[in-house]
Amino acid sequence: MSKVEKLNPSRYFFITSQELTVGQKDELYKLFGRWMISSDDVYSGTDIDSLIARHSEVEREHVKLWLNSGGVLFNVINSGTINASARLLERAQEDMTRFVHTINFDKAKDILNAERTCLIAGPPGVGKTMLAHSLIVDAANHGFEPIEISDDIETGWRMFDPNRKQFFLYDDFLGAIALSEKLNKNEDRRIVEFMEKVSKSKKHLLVLTTREYILRDAEQTYLSLEEIGFSSRLALALPSYSRNAKAKILYNHVYHSELPSQLSSQFSDGGWKSVVDHRGFNPRLIKYATGDLLRDAGTDYLSQFTGILDNPVKLWTNAYDRHLNELQRRILQTLCSFQGVSVELLTTAIATSYQNSQHVTGRETKLALRTLEQTFVKTEKSGNTISVNFDSPTVREFVLSILEDDNQSIERIIKNAVAIEQLLTVATAGRQDESSRYSFVKLKSTTPRFNLQPVSHIFTESVVRLLDQQMNQKNQIDRLLLALLSLPNSLLPSESWWGSTVDYLLSSWAEGKGRPSDVIRLLRFPQIADRLHTQLQSFKLALAKLWDNKTFADPDDWGAYLDIIEEFFEEEFPSDTVSIFEDLVENEIWNSSLKNEVDFDGLIRIAERLELPDSVIDLDERRDELLSSVDMDDDIDGYRGSGSSSESGDAAAIESMFNRFR
Repeated sequence: MSKVEKLNPSRYFFITSQELTVGQKDELYKLFGRWMISSDDVYSGTDIDSLIARHSEVEREHVKLWLNSGGVLFNVINSGTINASARLLERAQEDMTRFVHTINFDKAKDILNAERTCLIAGPPGVGKTMLAHSLIVDAANHGFEPIEISDDIETGWRMFDPNRKQFFLYDDFLGAIALSEKLNKNEDRRIVEFMEKVSKSKKHLLVLTTREYILRDAEQTYLSLEEIGFSSRLALALPSYSRNAKAKILYNHVYHSELPSQLSSQFSDGGWKSVVDHRGFNPRLIKYATGDLLRDAGTDYLSQFTGILDNPVKLWTNAYDRHLNELQRRILQTLCSFQGVSVELLTTAIATSYQNSQHVTGRETKLALRTLEQTFVKTEKSGNTISVNFDSPTVREFVLSILEDDNQSIERIIKNAVAIEQLLTVATAGRQDESSRYSFVKLKSTTPRFNLQPVSHIFTESVVRLLDQQMNQKNQIDRLLLALLSLPNSLLPSESWWGSTVDYLLSSWAEGKGRPSDVIRLLRFPQIADRLHTQLQSFKLALAKLWDNKTFADPDDWGAYLDIIEEFFEEEFPSDTVSIFEDLVENEIWNSSLKNEVDFDGLIRIAERLELPDSVIDLDERRDELLSSVDMDDDIDGYRGSGSSSESGDAAAIESMFNRFR
């Protein structure tokens, strides 16, 4: 009462889902009468249902009203199968408290309207069953009788009634099958035939769900499953969830959980961002973390919550242990030693890892990859090359955590490596996620995940083998060595090996292969610098050849070249070096455009170092000219920043929503 008095509205409605007698309505009107027109401004649950019935468009737009309205229950009761349908609807009703209406729901409805059947496929935990349950509720609201197919498709055939409106759900219709398991006799053909039957009926709907990798596995064994048209398929993926949708998913789970306020309050004041914006966001993990799993976490709850998103062992363990065969698991383990790799090189790596035990063909590996695709891994095509990587960082993190307790697999990967990158990736894999792309020069400094000391001799043998292959093929090895030399000495080749390697570097530089900026970095390592000091003349000639064969516009290369002359050779800059730089400024830089992304400040420093005042002036003028043209472009574009205000508005609304948990 005090809150209403404080608000002092021009009109007040009292609305409750509870049933009220006429007398109870009159009593409430006496309390709030000064803000009401009559007792008709008091609405009971029955009144709400009547309003929803008169305004069906409201019910259709607000999914969560469906199960709580009389219309749905009336349809179910009069279906004649209330006992069979009640269990399914009960589970659906439980899901509706956490359901968030996203574009996936609209896509699925469009597919059902057009095809009458919809196959929902996606990774574990992405929300396939939740979406199917929302479709059940929608169909029940339109008079369809929900029927669950739990054992095999024969249930659907047996329950099919051509005279009744029926909605069939076959959740996880492929179950846990893999290449080694079988469907019931002719089950695959009967599934396709049942889908065809439903698709020709205006009174029936069918939704099937499965994990994407199991579907791909099954299609290779049961060719009839490939006949399921792509127009009937809906592939779910996490990127399809907007930030608002993720926030609502999290909010619904927290709101309907039994979390004590000490835990739920941690999402207020921006705490929600660490979950909603986490790249490992997954609805199933949200369900785990807002359940009983972390109830004893106390003030560390939010940190442990994000820890689950970092390492979703509970989510992936079941899929990894039960659904994948040995070859598929080995592919994932080997993929951990790459940071993205071509399918052909991965196929070679897998074949090599089996060389002493059994023969695995390239076709078998590619078929296994197809099963893993879009759930554990993803493929991309660039030109004629198809590359493969983990579908998300969380999957890679999960497989890495498995390998931590599998020394035998780590040893196998090291021993049978077909690329130096594999060894470097294994050696530098930290307990935190690495960068999305592997850098051979800037290795991320983290605590190593794997203890390689017991297999250091095997590691070193593989390093020597792979680098010798590169040198035999006349390939450049500068950046491979830079990454290698960042490793502990115990993992590096013996002193005797470095002599021939330095000779190879000298011949490579003399052929114009390499960059001065890489050369100066290699000189920081005694294994190389000490040997070059004994071959100063050969090094000087190789460096001159490297410089003569290329035109360098990068200040890093110029700075490195000048450092080598001053610090390593302890000499003055050659006159021809000064002339080359003057020509570069006069011809190359002056004709450049913004697209060249020239580092003018860096080149000005080089000009000052070479004592070329005219070049400093030229570079300074060219930089100012280009900057003035950028300023003009900025003035013309008057639409900057319009997107940010919308984002900040969304963030403010989300913040307000989670602050209710304070």
